[in-house]
Amino acid sequence: MRKSKFDGTLKPGEGVRQGDFYIEKVSEVPELESTPLQSLEGPSVPGLLIIGLGEATGHRHAILVDQGNAKMFKAINSDKVYLMVEKDTFLTHDTHGKIPLKKGPYEIVKQQEKLHGRVRAVAD
Repeated sequence: MRKSKFDGTLKPGEGVRQGDFYIEKVSEVPELESTPLQSLEGPSVPGLLIIGLGEATGHRHAILVDQGNAKMFKAINSDKVYLMVEKDTFLTHDTHGKIPLKKGPYEIVKQQEKLHGRVRAVAD
């Protein structure tokens, strides 16, 4: 199996996909709530920002955090969630492996799919 040589470099509008989550680099961030989030789903875990739990496996999709290198915030007046990476880090998952994320702002998107005419969350 070939290892990816992706180093985490993304331009605004580009992103990475891991299971049912898409992390998109953005150039602008709306006004954000002042209190950072520790988890979007499930209990918080020291050293991780939990963006979600795999629906099929229960494994965590998370951002590795070390001394404030990344913070997650909800946008004011919308349900959108943003990740502010201050120092390079990784998006992790027990079975998908690690994906590098470089310094910068990102939007966290829970993906959806259309199945038999109905829109539903992508199941990981």
